[in-house]
Amino acid sequence: MRAARRNAIAGKFSDTSGRLPPSAAETAALPVFGARSDTGTGATNATADGERAGQRSPPTRAQTSVPSRLREGDGNACCRSRRCRDTRKSAAILSFIFDWLAEGALMTPSSSRRSQLPNSPLREVVCELRFAGNLSLFNAWGTLQRRCRDRYPKLYVPGALQGTSPLLQPVRLTNAEEDKRVMLAVNALGYSESRYRGFESFRSEVDWLLAEWTQLCDIDAFTRLGLRFVNQLPPEFPGASRAEQIHPCLKLELDGWQGLAARLAGQPVLGLEVERPPIRLHVGVQPVSGRSTEQLGESGIPLSSGVLLDLNASVEQPIAAPQVATLLDQAHDLVDEAFFGLITDDYHSYLKGRGWP
Repeated sequence: MRAARRNAIAGKFSDTSGRLPPSAAETAALPVFGARSDTGTGATNATADGERAGQRSPPTRAQTSVPSRLREGDGNACCRSRRCRDTRKSAAILSFIFDWLAEGALMTPSSSRRSQLPNSPLREVVCELRFAGNLSLFNAWGTLQRRCRDRYPKLYVPGALQGTSPLLQPVRLTNAEEDKRVMLAVNALGYSESRYRGFESFRSEVDWLLAEWTQLCDIDAFTRLGLRFVNQLPPEFPGASRAEQIHPCLKLELDGWQGLAARLAGQPVLGLEVERPPIRLHVGVQPVSGRSTEQLGESGIPLSSGVLLDLNASVEQPIAAPQVATLLDQAHDLVDEAFFGLITDDYHSYLKGRGWP
C-alpha cells in the first residue's frame, strides 16, 4: 500500500492561468493568490488598504499522532557524495509523509467544529474554482457587484503583471475591512479571507457566492477546486530543537546529519505533493519574501519575516456545482490534519494560548 501511495506523487501543479508553476525558490517571491501585493504590482483602489490574520482550529490529542522523527536506515551504508545525501534527505521526507498517510493520520472525523486558536499563524485562506474561460462573464461581474455592493463595497483592479495575461488576473471585490475578497477572472471564481473565522463561516460565504454565481451565468461545472491555507511560522522558536529539523516549529527533519557537529545555515525550501484521490495535497516550506511593516495578528511577527507553511489541497477533474461542498469539506479535513500533524507539541501549545516559551 505504501509503495502504491509513493507512486501516486504528481509531477504537475497548475496555477490560475493553467500554466505549470515556477520552482519553489521562484514562488518564494510571489504573493498569495487573492492577497494584496506589497511589491506594487497588486490591485489598485482609491481607498486605504489593510489585511488581518486569520485563525485556525486545534485538533484533539488523538489526532496529532504523527512520527516525531525521520529515519531511513543506517547512515554508514550510504555513500558520502552530496548528491546521494540530498537523495536520502528527500526520500526521508517523502517516507515520513507517505507513512503518515498510510497509518491513517488523515482519516479522522471532520474538524470543522473545533475551537479557534488564540495565536493563529494563518496569513491567508483561499478557495478557487476554475473553469473553461468565458468572455460572457463580464456582464455577470457587473450584476454580481450590484447584488453584493453592501457586502463587498470596494473594487480592486489588477495592475500590470509581466508574463501574465490581464484577463487571467482576478478583479477583486472586498468588504469594508478588506479581510474578505471575491476574485473574478475569465477562467476562475475565488474567495479568500485574511482573518479566518473558522471553516463553517468560510464555507458559508463560499456557498453564498457559488449560489449567486450559478444564477448569473451558465457555468455550473468546474475543472478544478483548490483550498489553500498559508501559515506564517516565526523565524525562530525557543525550546529544544534538533539539528535535523527543517524548522523548530515542525516535526519534519532531514536525516543523515548525526555525524556533523553543525546546524543548517539557512532555511531549507521544501516542496512536495502527495495524493489521496480525489484530493492532491501540495506542501510547501519556504522563507517569507517581500517587505511589509504589518504584523501577523497579535503575534508581533512582521509579515516580511519568518517561514511560510503552505498547504494547498486541490481536485482536478470535472466537478458539478452540487459536488463543491462535499469536496471542500474533504479538502479542508486533509489540510487541517496535515497542519496539526506537522507542527511540534510545543508550538501547538503556544498556538492554543500558552505564552511565548
